[in-house]
Amino acid sequence: MNTTRAKLKCYEIAEFQGWTSQHHKDEATGKWIGGNAPSKRIKMQIVSSGSDENDHFYAVSGGTNIELITTNPNVWPMFEVGGEYYADFTKAN
Repeated sequence: MNTTRAKLKCYEIAEFQGWTSQHHKDEATGKWIGGNAPSKRIKMQIVSSGSDENDHFYAVSGGTNIELITTNPNVWPMFEVGGEYYADFTKAN
């Protein structure tokens, strides 16, 4: 299985009122019913400098931007503006 890794730096975190389809389950139909939910949009871009490792990632990656949107408050503390993160990509079958 092939995997590739990117190194990204968070440059913006925005809070907004989003939508989730997993708000609660309708017992009669068994379907998930959505609703408004606090959300965060986390924007990251490929690292470009600051260390030899960052220089290497930039040289082989070019430009990459990733935007994550999550309604899961358990993962919010993991991200901070200025923080650097690895993202591993593996093709799903």
